[in-house]
Amino acid sequence: MSTPHCIAAVLALPVLVTACTSMAPSSTGGGSGFNPAKVTHCPSAGVCIIDVDLDANTQCGSNCKPQAPSVIYVDPGPHDSLKLVWRISRNTDATFPHDGIVFFDVGSGFECSGGDLGPSADSRSFACGDEHKPNINGWKYSIRMKPRDRPVQTWDPWVVNR
Repeated sequence: MSTPHCIAAVLALPVLVTACTSMAPSSTGGGSGFNPAKVTHCPSAGVCIIDVDLDANTQCGSNCKPQAPSVIYVDPGPHDSLKLVWRISRNTDATFPHDGIVFFDVGSGFECSGGDLGPSADSRSFACGDEHKPNINGWKYSIRMKPRDRPVQTWDPWVVNR
């Protein structure tokens, strides 16, 4: 490799490393799409309510994205009965479909169906159990909402079990 190519490769390396490390949130915050104003902290047990809305932009037409915390941080501790419940705000005319919350990694330890998990009877909330499998890089999931008279809208935030 010639000297100019070596210099170009060395200069590009920090950009590549930065791009790869900014994709997922860390246990302290950051990551792709991270907005510190949109973070929720959940206790180690009980129920954690996550409020969900649609983009307030009235001009969004058929592309109104769900608005929810970019990252949900779950505190360390015993997690025998932690339930995460996503709740659509009263002012939003939308519901959760049967697959309203879906975790991408099968081994994430989140269960979103069966018993009192999954969509509520009125489809305005959606519950998932959290086995609290630690992952400081976060577990990626999808929020799917069905606004009235519009197609299903999707957004992909994170849950970080600390």
